[in-house]
Amino acid sequence: MKQHTALLGTSLLAVALALAPALAHSDSNGGIQTKSRLLLGTNSLESDWGIHDEQGVIGFITDIKGQHWPLAVAVDAFGAGNESKRDGRNNEAYVASIHLGARLQWDGPGHWAQPYIGGGIALANAETKPDKTDDSGIGYWLGVGADIPLNERFSLGLDLRYSEVDVDLDNATFSSTTLNAGGTQFGLTLGYRW
Repeated sequence: MKQHTALLGTSLLAVALALAPALAHSDSNGGIQTKSRLLLGTNSLESDWGIHDEQGVIGFITDIKGQHWPLAVAVDAFGAGNESKRDGRNNEAYVASIHLGARLQWDGPGHWAQPYIGGGIALANAETKPDKTDDSGIGYWLGVGADIPLNERFSLGLDLRYSEVDVDLDNATFSSTTLNAGGTQFGLTLGYRW
Protein backbone atom coordinates (compact mmCIF):
# COMPACT_ATOMS: atom_id res chain seq x y z
CA MET A 1 0.00 0.00 0.00
CA LYS A 2 2.82 2.42 0.84
CA GLN A 3 4.46 1.74 -2.55
CA HIS A 4 1.24 2.62 -4.38
CA THR A 5 0.73 5.79 -2.32
CA ALA A 6 4.29 6.88 -3.10
CA LEU A 7 3.77 6.04 -6.78
CA LEU A 8 0.53 8.04 -6.89
CA GLY A 9 2.18 11.04 -5.23
CA THR A 10 5.15 10.85 -7.58
CA SER A 11 2.88 10.54 -10.63
CA LEU A 12 0.81 13.57 -9.63
CA LEU A 13 3.95 15.61 -8.94
CA ALA A 14 5.43 14.62 -12.32
CA VAL A 15 2.21 15.64 -14.12
CA ALA A 16 2.16 18.99 -12.27
CA LEU A 17 5.82 19.70 -13.09
CA ALA A 18 5.35 18.72 -16.74
CA LEU A 19 2.28 20.94 -17.08
CA ALA A 20 3.61 24.02 -15.28
CA PRO A 21 5.54 25.52 -18.27
CA ALA A 22 2.73 24.70 -20.69
CA LEU A 23 0.11 26.24 -18.40
CA ALA A 24 2.17 29.41 -18.01
CA HIS A 25 2.73 29.66 -21.79
CA SER A 26 -0.93 28.96 -22.55
CA ASP A 27 -2.13 31.50 -20.00
CA SER A 28 -0.11 34.21 -21.77
CA ASN A 29 -1.41 33.12 -25.22
CA GLY A 30 -5.17 32.80 -24.89
CA GLY A 31 -5.88 30.92 -21.67
CA ILE A 32 -6.91 27.51 -20.52
CA GLN A 33 -10.22 25.84 -21.28
CA THR A 34 -11.61 23.29 -18.85
CA LYS A 35 -14.41 20.88 -19.62
CA SER A 36 -15.91 18.85 -16.77
CA ARG A 37 -18.42 16.02 -17.10
CA LEU A 38 -20.48 14.22 -14.48
CA LEU A 39 -20.77 10.53 -15.39
CA LEU A 40 -23.41 8.04 -14.21
CA GLY A 41 -23.17 4.48 -15.45
CA THR A 42 -22.07 0.90 -14.90
CA ASN A 43 -18.76 -0.89 -14.55
CA SER A 44 -18.48 -4.53 -15.69
CA LEU A 45 -15.68 -6.34 -13.91
CA GLU A 46 -14.37 -9.79 -14.79
CA SER A 47 -16.30 -12.86 -13.64
CA ASP A 48 -13.65 -13.51 -10.94
CA TRP A 49 -15.50 -10.83 -8.93
CA GLY A 50 -18.49 -13.21 -8.63
CA ILE A 51 -21.57 -11.45 -7.26
CA HIS A 52 -19.77 -8.10 -7.53
CA ASP A 53 -18.95 -8.20 -11.26
CA GLU A 54 -21.55 -5.51 -12.11
CA GLN A 55 -21.18 -2.21 -10.24
CA GLY A 56 -22.85 1.17 -10.43
CA VAL A 57 -20.38 4.01 -11.06
CA ILE A 58 -20.32 7.77 -10.60
CA GLY A 59 -17.44 9.88 -11.84
CA PHE A 60 -16.00 13.18 -12.93
CA ILE A 61 -14.20 13.49 -16.27
CA THR A 62 -12.12 16.64 -16.71
CA ASP A 63 -10.19 17.97 -19.71
CA ILE A 64 -7.67 20.79 -19.26
CA LYS A 65 -6.54 22.27 -22.59
CA GLY A 66 -4.61 25.30 -23.69
CA GLN A 67 -5.79 27.12 -26.78
CA HIS A 68 -2.86 25.88 -28.90
CA TRP A 69 -2.42 22.41 -27.38
CA PRO A 70 -3.15 19.46 -29.67
CA LEU A 71 -4.27 17.29 -26.73
CA ALA A 72 -6.09 17.92 -23.47
CA VAL A 73 -4.80 16.71 -20.13
CA ALA A 74 -7.26 14.10 -18.79
CA VAL A 75 -7.91 13.99 -15.03
CA ASP A 76 -10.77 11.58 -14.26
CA ALA A 77 -12.03 10.14 -10.95
CA PHE A 78 -14.56 7.35 -10.42
CA GLY A 79 -16.24 5.50 -7.59
CA ALA A 80 -17.96 2.16 -8.21
CA GLY A 81 -19.67 -0.26 -5.88
CA ASN A 82 -22.01 -3.17 -5.37
CA GLU A 83 -23.89 -4.53 -2.37
CA SER A 84 -25.63 -7.91 -2.23
CA LYS A 85 -26.84 -10.45 0.31
CA ARG A 86 -25.21 -13.85 0.47
CA ASP A 87 -25.69 -16.47 3.17
CA GLY A 88 -27.82 -14.00 5.15
CA ARG A 89 -25.23 -11.23 5.34
CA ASN A 90 -24.42 -8.14 3.30
CA ASN A 91 -21.40 -8.37 1.01
CA GLU A 92 -19.95 -5.15 -0.40
CA ALA A 93 -17.24 -4.36 -2.92
CA TYR A 94 -16.02 -0.89 -3.87
CA VAL A 95 -13.48 0.43 -6.36
CA ALA A 96 -12.16 4.02 -6.41
CA SER A 97 -9.98 4.98 -9.36
CA ILE A 98 -8.14 7.91 -10.87
CA HIS A 99 -7.34 8.02 -14.59
CA LEU A 100 -4.59 10.41 -15.68
CA GLY A 101 -3.53 10.88 -19.29
CA ALA A 102 -4.33 12.69 -22.51
CA ARG A 103 -7.45 13.12 -24.63
CA LEU A 104 -7.95 14.21 -28.24
CA GLN A 105 -11.34 15.72 -29.07
CA TRP A 106 -12.71 16.77 -32.44
CA ASP A 107 -14.77 19.80 -31.50
CA GLY A 108 -14.92 22.06 -34.50
CA PRO A 109 -17.82 24.49 -34.83
CA GLY A 110 -20.98 23.31 -36.55
CA HIS A 111 -20.66 19.62 -35.63
CA TRP A 112 -23.62 18.12 -33.79
CA ALA A 113 -21.34 15.60 -32.02
CA GLN A 114 -17.77 15.98 -30.76
CA PRO A 115 -16.05 12.56 -30.49
CA TYR A 116 -12.93 11.96 -28.41
CA ILE A 117 -10.34 9.29 -27.61
CA GLY A 118 -7.95 9.07 -24.68
CA GLY A 119 -5.69 6.93 -22.58
CA GLY A 120 -3.14 6.92 -19.80
CA ILE A 121 -2.33 5.69 -16.31
CA ALA A 122 -5.01 4.18 -14.05
CA LEU A 123 -4.68 4.07 -10.26
CA ALA A 124 -7.24 2.08 -8.28
CA ASN A 125 -8.09 1.02 -4.75
CA ALA A 126 -10.48 -1.88 -4.15
CA GLU A 127 -12.14 -2.79 -0.85
CA THR A 128 -14.52 -5.52 0.29
CA LYS A 129 -16.74 -5.82 3.37
CA PRO A 130 -17.48 -7.48 5.76
CA ASP A 131 -14.21 -9.40 5.19
CA LYS A 132 -12.31 -6.06 5.26
CA THR A 133 -9.79 -6.69 2.50
CA ASP A 134 -8.32 -3.91 0.38
CA ASP A 135 -5.46 -3.30 -2.04
CA SER A 136 -4.26 -0.67 -4.50
CA GLY A 137 -2.71 -1.01 -7.92
CA ILE A 138 -1.55 0.85 -11.01
CA GLY A 139 -2.33 0.04 -14.63
CA TYR A 140 -3.70 1.68 -17.77
CA TRP A 141 -6.93 2.97 -19.29
CA LEU A 142 -8.23 3.55 -22.85
CA GLY A 143 -11.45 5.34 -23.69
CA VAL A 144 -13.71 6.80 -26.36
CA GLY A 145 -16.75 9.00 -26.16
CA ALA A 146 -18.68 11.88 -27.61
CA ASP A 147 -20.23 15.12 -26.43
CA ILE A 148 -23.38 16.62 -27.96
CA PRO A 149 -23.34 20.37 -27.31
CA LEU A 150 -26.60 21.85 -26.03
CA ASN A 151 -25.22 25.41 -26.08
CA GLU A 152 -21.83 27.11 -25.54
CA ARG A 153 -21.46 25.72 -22.01
CA PHE A 154 -23.51 22.53 -21.57
CA SER A 155 -23.35 19.15 -23.30
CA LEU A 156 -24.75 15.63 -23.04
CA GLY A 157 -22.64 12.64 -23.95
CA LEU A 158 -21.48 9.05 -23.71
CA ASP A 159 -18.22 7.65 -22.36
CA LEU A 160 -16.90 4.09 -22.85
CA ARG A 161 -13.57 2.97 -21.43
CA TYR A 162 -11.56 -0.06 -20.45
CA SER A 163 -9.00 -0.14 -17.65
CA GLU A 164 -6.78 -2.82 -16.21
CA VAL A 165 -5.42 -2.54 -12.67
CA ASP A 166 -4.46 -5.72 -10.78
CA VAL A 167 -5.20 -5.89 -7.05
CA ASP A 168 -4.87 -8.73 -4.52
CA LEU A 169 -8.02 -9.38 -2.49
CA ASP A 170 -8.53 -12.48 -0.33
CA ASN A 171 -12.30 -12.85 -0.15
CA ALA A 172 -14.37 -16.03 -0.13
CA THR A 173 -16.81 -14.66 -2.75
CA PHE A 174 -14.06 -14.32 -5.39
CA SER A 175 -12.75 -17.18 -7.52
CA SER A 176 -9.23 -15.69 -7.55
CA THR A 177 -7.14 -13.52 -5.21
CA THR A 178 -5.64 -11.42 -8.04
CA LEU A 179 -8.40 -9.39 -9.67
CA ASN A 180 -8.70 -6.64 -12.27
CA ALA A 181 -10.14 -3.58 -10.47
CA GLY A 182 -10.73 -1.90 -13.84
CA GLY A 183 -13.03 -3.51 -16.38
CA THR A 184 -15.36 -2.06 -18.98
CA GLN A 185 -17.16 1.10 -17.95
CA PHE A 186 -20.02 2.84 -19.75
CA GLY A 187 -21.86 5.97 -18.73
CA LEU A 188 -23.94 8.95 -19.72
CA THR A 189 -22.40 12.36 -19.12
CA LEU A 190 -23.54 15.90 -18.43
CA GLY A 191 -20.78 18.35 -19.29
CA TYR A 192 -19.94 21.97 -18.56
CA ARG A 193 -17.28 24.06 -20.32
CA TRP A 194 -15.57 26.66 -18.09
